[in-house]
Order: sequence, then C-alpha cells, then structure tokens
Amino acid sequence: MWNIISVTTATGSGSYILFGGPPGKEIVGPAGPLSHTYVLAFPGLGYIKFIDKGNSVSGPGDWSVQVSGSSTNWFYKGNGTASVSVDASGKYTISGGSNTISGPITPF
Repeated sequence: MWNIISVTTATGSGSYILFGGPPGKEIVGPAGPLSHTYVLAFPGLGYIKFIDKGNSVSGPGDWSVQVSGSSTNWFYKGNGTASVSVDASGKYTISGGSNTISGPITPF
C-alpha cells in the first residue's frame, strides 16, 4: 500500500482533490491495491493520474505506481509515502519512495 502524505503547490496551499479507489471505497487514505486508479486534480490547472502496478514492473523498489506525464514509474518499498509538489508552470515532482520522478500535469 502507498499513501500521498503531502501535496504542495506553487502558492503554498493551493487546492486539490483526490479521486479514486476501489468501487464503493473511494477514500483519501492508503492507496492500492494493484490496478486501482487515482486522480489528483488541481482546479484550474489539471490532474495527475496514478495507476497502482504492484510488483509487475521491476525497478528500484518492491512496488510501483505508473504516473501520467512520466515515462518512469514511482517505486517504493513497504508502505510507500509519496510527497507531491507542483510548480507554477504545471510540472510535478513526486518523492518519498525509492526514486523521485517528475512530469507535466495533464491539462483539463
């Protein structure tokens, strides 16, 4: 399981909304399991889509999450804790796992 523990934007406290999870259990808490999709939306800017890939992709961690806008998955070991930051140009950085990735937010 993995979790988004912090979200920061260029304005410091910009708004965001997390959608997704197993049908009927859409929550902000721990994400996963395998193949579930989550969308972190930033009103007026765009969104980042997360797809839990479990251990189906090899890399620097035991588990991985495919993230829109990045050709590299975000990897973690154990219980992953992702920190997401978004700059004023709409580029995101995700850190806190076995690697750090970045990419553009998908515009609405």
